[in-house]
Amino acid sequence: MATAICLSYGLPMRRADAVLTGVLASFVVYIAAVLWAFAARNTAHAWLGIAVPAVVAGGMAWAIGWFGAL
Repeated sequence: MATAICLSYGLPMRRADAVLTGVLASFVVYIAAVLWAFAARNTAHAWLGIAVPAVVAGGMAWAIGWFGAL
């Protein structure tokens, strides 16, 4: 969800097209997360590989919501 929010505000196109592109791109991110989780050697690597990008994307989405679209 955070990926879709960040891309919808960051892409230089009409709002509807940016939202659709962001949602479609977020599916790619979800697939990559699932592949990462099943390819990790142990659960700590799986959690770090999922949690760190989620916190970064969530922080970016929060900043967009807090400061507004720049």
